[in-house]
Amino acid sequence: MRRRAMVRRLAALGAMAVLVGVAAVGQGQASAATNTPLDCDGVVAVTGGYRLTHDSICGPFRMTGNDESFDLGGHTLTGSFRAQGDREALRNGTLIQSAESSAEFTDGFTLSHMTLRVAVVSSPKPSIWLEAGSNFTVMHSKFVDIPGIALDFYFNTGGSIRRSSFTGNGYAISIQKSNDVVIQDNRFVDNQRGVNLRDEDGVGVNGNTILHNTFRGNDYGVYVEVRDTGFVSTAVSNNTIRRNRFVNNGYSGIRITDTCEGPVNAVVCTSSPGNLIADNTFIGNGLRTPARLPDNDGVTARAYLAGNGTDLVSYPAGLAGFTLTHNRADHNADLGFDVLGVVDGGRNVANGNGNSSQCDGLACRTRHGRDHGATDQLSRAGLLVALGTTYSHH
Repeated sequence: MRRRAMVRRLAALGAMAVLVGVAAVGQGQASAATNTPLDCDGVVAVTGGYRLTHDSICGPFRMTGNDESFDLGGHTLTGSFRAQGDREALRNGTLIQSAESSAEFTDGFTLSHMTLRVAVVSSPKPSIWLEAGSNFTVMHSKFVDIPGIALDFYFNTGGSIRRSSFTGNGYAISIQKSNDVVIQDNRFVDNQRGVNLRDEDGVGVNGNTILHNTFRGNDYGVYVEVRDTGFVSTAVSNNTIRRNRFVNNGYSGIRITDTCEGPVNAVVCTSSPGNLIADNTFIGNGLRTPARLPDNDGVTARAYLAGNGTDLVSYPAGLAGFTLTHNRADHNADLGFDVLGVVDGGRNVANGNGNSSQCDGLACRTRHGRDHGATDQLSRAGLLVALGTTYSHH
């Protein structure tokens, strides 16, 4: 983690240097922010923090005090920030970023009623634009047309994103190590990935909740990547994806990939327990051309064995930590549910999907009351999980 943090900081410093030069050219009164927002033109001190009085261009500024807020007063600030105190807040305006902003080592930072965009002049572009710290909160905000990762959770734990929108970004939200993040009542539109869950270091990404969001027109709504290294007991565990709508995403609404990179045995390769996918709706996903197979379903899940210099081998038993229950998938390009190896929690429904089988890996009902993907397939999947046997599925 230390090496990763250092790489990120070096990238940010390079981008900050560019921003300082841009600011000096664009507005004579702007200066390199080395202390507080008061170094920015148009900022005044108020009770509890700072307030911006007009649009301003400013070099990277630091928020250093606990319990202080920066109110943009409905104006636009072109710059970036580094939060260094606890329980700080940035609110009520537009931040046009020319470098990465960060609250990675703070607790309780709040972003409220903000719009975040990226400056056209920004170069080089960082891969991560906003790095969250512990208990980072986003409310009533917009992230628009941000390349790379718009909001990243890696350092520490906790956080919430509510009643906000993410439009036209690379990865809108990426949880790459943090735990206990709640993503609720948001809209994800036209991003490459709406929410990305990936255990970057083979540990973490546990206990996160994705609840009551809309994912529309993204490449993928939610993408889950498990790197099952065998060195930790759990990673990507006890996450909940519930009561969301996945509509017209180019590829699968939810894509799960679990790759076992450790010793080849059923115990090590199923270290992502307790993940629940329930009460979601999947409509019209996977219709983009050219297709990206097999990612053209409501939900697509695959597990693999890796190692010993061989190619990936299909291993459905690796998906035993994921349970699907009470989901509905209609009019997706191929299958409603293509998930051999998951736990079938029952009450899943599929209608009008491009593949007449409707489901693979669980039993699903249709509007006519017929069962698809029924007993013989479930018995086969259960046997494979129990025995830890590989199965080639295309």
